[in-house]
Formats: sequence, C-alpha cells, structure tokens
Amino acid sequence: MSSGRITERVRTQLLQDLHDWVIEKTVEICYQKIREKGRKIYTNPNQEKNFGVDGFYPDIVVYDPETKKVTMIDEIETEVGETEKNQWEDFAKLGIPNFSVTIPRSEVEKAKKIIKDNNIAVTEIWSYETEYPKVKTIKFKKEELP
Repeated sequence: MSSGRITERVRTQLLQDLHDWVIEKTVEICYQKIREKGRKIYTNPNQEKNFGVDGFYPDIVVYDPETKKVTMIDEIETEVGETEKNQWEDFAKLGIPNFSVTIPRSEVEKAKKIIKDNNIAVTEIWSYETEYPKVKTIKFKKEELP
C-alpha cells in the first residue's frame, strides 16, 4: 500500500524527544478509559516498529483482543507539513474506524486545512500545549473537525 513517498520526518533530537514524550503522555492521560475497556495500547516511538498495521507503524495503535482488530490509531506530530499529509493519507486508507491526529496547538489551522483540502478521513484532532523540555506539563484539547 505504500506509495513510495517519504513518510517519515527527520527530527532534531529535541523534537524527537518531545514527540516520544507526547506519545507517552497521550497514552497516560487520554487512553485510560480505552485501556480499562480491555483494549491493548501499543506505541511506536522513535520510528520503532513495535506494532504495525498492514506495514505501517502509527505512533499509537489500539487493539481489541476480543475482536482481534485494530480499533484506533493516533499519529502524534511536532509539526505539520507535506510529510505528515502523506502519512495521514496512507493511514486513512487503512480503514481503521478511528483515526486521530495529535498536534501542537500552533499547527491546528494548518492541519485542518490539509485534512479538508485533501479529504483525509481523520475522525479526531487533538491539540497539545507544552513548554517541554523546560516544563514537563502538557494540556490536551479536542479540536473541531474541518
């Protein structure tokens, strides 16, 4: 299914650390109810390939052991551009019922425009605000879909 496009962003070490920390905090803060329902939550930080979906490795994968299906994926971003658009298009084609993107608050409008202009089937957009690494706190906000 891969289109041959470059779909991985090369990040500075600081941005990679932020990305991986946001994955950890997203699971810790936003996914507790999902975990309580018996779902398994897998992460693929730092471009690791711990749990894949048809050859792709979204940052967060929610798996239902009862149905033996992936029920949700979440892609965490530190910035939004062509690379992310390409990834989102590929992930949207996987047919997972819930596809979420989690992005810096400053990138919300850009992400909404990309999603709308390219008709990408994203089911949720979450934004985050942090002063990482100076202050290791984070605030999440569910955004309106375009």
